[in-house]
Amino acid sequence: MFDDNANVRYTSDGYLVATPRVARTGIQQYYGHEIGLQGADAKRVINVYRPESEVFKDEALRSLAHKPVTRDHPSGPVDARNWKDVAVGCVGSDILRDGEFIRIPMTLMDARAIDAFKKGIRQLSLGYTCDIDMVSGVTPDGVKYEAVQRNININHLAQVDRARGGPKLTIGDSVDDAYDRRNERLTNGWRERAPDVVNNTAPVVQRLPQQPNAVTSADVDRAVDRRKARLENAWKG
Repeated sequence: MFDDNANVRYTSDGYLVATPRVARTGIQQYYGHEIGLQGADAKRVINVYRPESEVFKDEALRSLAHKPVTRDHPSGPVDARNWKDVAVGCVGSDILRDGEFIRIPMTLMDARAIDAFKKGIRQLSLGYTCDIDMVSGVTPDGVKYEAVQRNININHLAQVDRARGGPKLTIGDSVDDAYDRRNERLTNGWRERAPDVVNNTAPVVQRLPQQPNAVTSADVDRAVDRRKARLENAWKG
């Protein structure tokens, strides 16, 4: 899934930086036991709705800033006690809305995570807690659901083989892939204008106040220290 707007590149230190899509609104599917259902419902696939009003809520967006990036979801929430063991990078604080998606700057600092990216492990999945409201309804585009996520609180961002939110939640293309594709477009005698990153008909950019432009490991340490995960297991989105 191509995403030139992720702007994947490498720093002089060998880190990978990008501004990928990390979350979206709409329906995501869970087994009943993943959202606390029991009995016969535990094995059913449940359509869970992530409405715009919750995904883009100010508190949810703020909870994403300066969170650690992990390779796969850890067995429990990331906090000050295990951050050093599981973190392979971090996200920044300039959060953008791209239609139904959230974008945020991220950095992979671990060589093994960067190698995994080069080998095709590029999808992204947020680990978070939320309240599950067991109400039925129909989304604006006509899809039925049986539950709604509310009060989302983000704990980490995981680099995964396959994201529950779909293949559009991806770090993006490798630098070589993006170059080759652009070069092919020019060679074939036509040019394609990249789509705008933000949706001009929606709230465009939501920046967190009084946040530094550069993210350091000290920033991440302080941010993780301030916010403890509320549950033992983060919902994996």
